[in-house]
Amino acid sequence: GTDAFFIKVKLMQSVLADTDVCMIGFREAGTTQVTTTPATALTDYDHKALFGVQSNAGVNRLYSSTAAGADTSTTPTITPNVTATAVTWEVRVSAARVVTVYVDGVADALVTAAAITLTTGKVLVPHMIFISTGAGVEKVELLTYECGLL
Repeated sequence: GTDAFFIKVKLMQSVLADTDVCMIGFREAGTTQVTTTPATALTDYDHKALFGVQSNAGVNRLYSSTAAGADTSTTPTITPNVTATAVTWEVRVSAARVVTVYVDGVADALVTAAAITLTTGKVLVPHMIFISTGAGVEKVELLTYECGLL
């Protein structure tokens, strides 16, 4: 809990209408939960910063747990994802545990203004969730992946 770190992913979704969950970020180390919906992504882990698609319309959301231990859902300012269009997401956590989200290299203003601060003293690990229960042909293409210290 003393270093700044990040996860950065460039991905493309083939059919947004069939997306249930598509998220990247960090969660507390420990038992893996069976996240199946955006709602369970909010509650599955007590300590997290997960950014991704909230609905099959491509709308994005940040799910986090604050220093007070409360689960928080923050709506960013960015436009929704578009089917078959690559997007780069980045979740940064500063040494002070403040979360910043970048989409295509631009920091999201509403997430920045919320100054979401993660709980101290927790071990966080990189985490990605890609789920589709639709009958269509949804796939998430992971084009690039980076994770490390800032």
